[in-house]
Amino acid sequence: MHPLVRLAASRPQMLAEHAAAYVELLAEEATTAATLVKRQVSLQLIGVGLLAVGVILGGVALMLWASFPTLNSPWALALTPCIPILAGAIALHSASSKSARDPFAPLQRQLAADAAMLKRAGE
Repeated sequence: MHPLVRLAASRPQMLAEHAAAYVELLAEEATTAATLVKRQVSLQLIGVGLLAVGVILGGVALMLWASFPTLNSPWALALTPCIPILAGAIALHSASSKSARDPFAPLQRQLAADAAMLKRAGE
């Protein structure tokens, strides 16, 4: 008889506890994944918004420069839209960078360890 069947017949509470631990691990990993997705979407929205503000400010700067070509500080007109554009580019870059941690890696490792243990027990 396979050891898993024997364990299910003799100590079902142990399998229930193991299944509950899997559910807890899955819930924890799902929460982590949801947090990462929320962060990525938030950074993307902030980045796109800042880029839009920068483009609008750039258009206003061009109109002001065209209206008043003899301004004493044209650098201010050029610098003003650069700040939100730079911040937006940084936010989009942060959103596109891969997270260092795969959110479901611990669950995958646990499944692989359990499968290996069952394979050894079945031999």
